[in-house]
Amino acid sequence: MKLISFDADQTLIDFFAIRDSALEAVAFEINKKYPSANISKDDLTKTRDQIAKRYEEKQIAMLTLREMSFIKILDDVGGYNQSFVQELMELFKKKRFNNIVFYPETLEVLKKIKFRYKTALITNGNSDPSQMGFGKYFDIIILGEHYPYKKPDKRIFRQLLKLASVNPEDVVHIGDSIENDVRGANDMGMTSVWINRLTKENKTNHHPTHEINCLTELLPILQ
Repeated sequence: MKLISFDADQTLIDFFAIRDSALEAVAFEINKKYPSANISKDDLTKTRDQIAKRYEEKQIAMLTLREMSFIKILDDVGGYNQSFVQELMELFKKKRFNNIVFYPETLEVLKKIKFRYKTALITNGNSDPSQMGFGKYFDIIILGEHYPYKKPDKRIFRQLLKLASVNPEDVVHIGDSIENDVRGANDMGMTSVWINRLTKENKTNHHPTHEINCLTELLPILQ
């Protein structure tokens, strides 16, 4: 194998824990300014997801979607205030990109793999290792927000192959999503590794080459 490719969210980092912490901080500030608003992190998530649906198959920055969701929430509870929106965005970015929650084994495994292989990260989100302090472990980083297509679309995997100058059979791709990671890698002829931390049942027709519950189980597979 010439390239080891990783998904980011729920594979290397606990994205939900990071995101929820950031949204809780934002909701607190909104409720402090508008006491009757009673906004929760779930309200912020739902609003953002509703807006994101309008931009499917389009290239748009994730932070732009987040800002649009804050504007919508403020319009609903007390009126648009640009300076307050910017305060909320700065707070969100600080919490989102500076308070990283790694899985316990992540950095140890990345160190060992980086020593032996070319490595890549390919995510549909905006968890950028370069911005989050662990970019040194990757030779190639592909963020879905930079493209109008995302995993499992073959085009984004082709971009990975092009940047790495490798063939599909030279790649091992690891991710937590059966649909995005396993299906995407399988469709390209790559070796797929499903990290199934919660031991979920795979009820799909997409079967990984390997299934693991912890990243440390990846090392003997590669050897």
